[in-house]
Amino acid sequence: MLCHTRNTAPRSVYVSLSIHFFLFYSWTLVFHFIFVFFFF
Repeated sequence: MLCHTRNTAPRSVYVSLSIHFFLFYSWTLVFHFIFVFFFF
């Protein structure tokens, strides 16, 4: 049981980090589009 959780832990951490990075990247794209839309 402990070995099973130890094997699945890094994968879940990697998935959560990739999801957070994707959300941050999408928010920066949204802010860039808003900036371009309002100032140009």
